[in-house]
Amino acid sequence: MITEKGLKLDSIIKGHGDFSEILNYNELINKLDNRHIRSMWGVSVGKILHFGYDPIIVKQWSFLRANFDHTILIADLHTAIEEPKIENLEEKSRYTYTYFKDLCNMHGASISYGSSFQYHSEYTQLLYKLLSITPTKSLDKIRIANKQGTIGSLVYPMMQIADSAYLKADITYGGQNQRATYMVGREILPKLGLPKPVVLLSPMSKDIMGKELVKSTTATRITIHDTDETLKQKIGKMFAPQSIEDNPLLDSFRYSIIPWFKKINIDTIYGKISIKDYNQLCEIFLKNETDPYKLKLSAYFYLSQRLNKIRRYFDKKSYLIDWIDIGALNKKV
Repeated sequence: MITEKGLKLDSIIKGHGDFSEILNYNELINKLDNRHIRSMWGVSVGKILHFGYDPIIVKQWSFLRANFDHTILIADLHTAIEEPKIENLEEKSRYTYTYFKDLCNMHGASISYGSSFQYHSEYTQLLYKLLSITPTKSLDKIRIANKQGTIGSLVYPMMQIADSAYLKADITYGGQNQRATYMVGREILPKLGLPKPVVLLSPMSKDIMGKELVKSTTATRITIHDTDETLKQKIGKMFAPQSIEDNPLLDSFRYSIIPWFKKINIDTIYGKISIKDYNQLCEIFLKNETDPYKLKLSAYFYLSQRLNKIRRYFDKKSYLIDWIDIGALNKKV
């Protein structure tokens, strides 16, 4: 018999892409007994958005399918503290908010700015308490992981821990690079009598050359403002080995194409065929029934459709991207 709990677990675990780590699995199973589950994910602002976010986006769809009360936190105040010299913070925050709200199929999610509650006395008192009980050795773990030396770079992760507690999140979602922060949170929150959230971590996203996005540039990631010509050049350079592991081309289908379209056709030695999921694509690829050249043609066809939709949206709301020099951005290929 399939239970509601089983359906939730199936939706989460078998969503698009796997988690790199679950802290911890037994706690997750216990959480799923609750009918009302709160989850959250936070995103910093200030960066030009790109399809490298797609693995994180499509995984969150599984939270929504499981009927979680899911919050996407636009970390505007966090960013101001960590990067005090950042320009156009309000515009960049609104840009990030609008993209995830209107262009990422996040129907049912609550999308809010951190600044909407992080000035409240209840929140600041919680943050002060966390700072007062956190051992310096725990902050050392975060500092080493973040590789930054400012106090702001340490306050930022402490705010992430406070966010989780303030929002009463049962599940906190993030990238593997945030592990140190959330491990500290699981260590210190119980000292205040607060429950520790289950932490779901995803692998670090890769760029078109297979390198971690945090080490990439706009020249090696597909931004949401790329022209068709820029997109064509980037797909042409995209690393595409004969294996399915660490294959940016196949990953683009897995995260940026297949989940976003109702029907996908690819070119094969038998002509165009319709594929229903990523596993079928991998099977065809391993049987040499298609090749990187054919797949790159298909990738361009579908990714250009997504970019054209995004372009039309921002053409109508150009005030959101006044701070971006799109011409210069497309010269960096």
